Amino acid sequence: MVRRADDSSRNLNRVSARADTWFVEGTLELTGLANRRELYAAVDAAALSGRAWTVMLVDLDRFSRINQEHGRAAGDVVLLTVAERLRACVTASDAVARLGADEFGVLVVWPGAPQVARLALDLIGAVERPIPVFGSDVEVGCTLGVGDATPDAHPIEVLEAAERDRDVRKAHRREAHVTTLH
Repeated sequence: MVRRADDSSRNLNRVSARADTWFVEGTLELTGLANRRELYAAVDAAALSGRAWTVMLVDLDRFSRINQEHGRAAGDVVLLTVAERLRACVTASDAVARLGADEFGVLVVWPGAPQVARLALDLIGAVERPIPVFGSDVEVGCTLGVGDATPDAHPIEVLEAAERDRDVRKAHRREAHVTTLH
């Protein structure tokens, strides 16, 4: 869903005015995506389905820098764009959620590992394409963690596996950056 700029501004003003009402009816106001609670409910349903499923956690890199250098309105444009791009990569039966300030979750239910690897690359590529913001392009990277489930896997274990995978990848990225600085 594409929102007009004035709709986003109204939503942003409501969120800013009442930070304690961040979650509204299962979605985050700014992006229109499901929130963490809704994603967890979808994960529980997937686990009960008896089919294989995967959770991917996408953490935006350099997002705070965009907020600092270009302002929060630019950050909101980035979040809206990333949300739209993530939704475009998955099917209508999959779930995409905004879990926090710069963290997203994707749930897919399907049988095969090759599709998971392809989707992970598609998600990363979609997020890392330049994003037009107020006349210039900004770039945001991402770190993606994957948790694969077998039909009998416990949802919490799969979510924790995705978090660990993402955190390991983020740590390796930082180590590589520190090494190049010396």
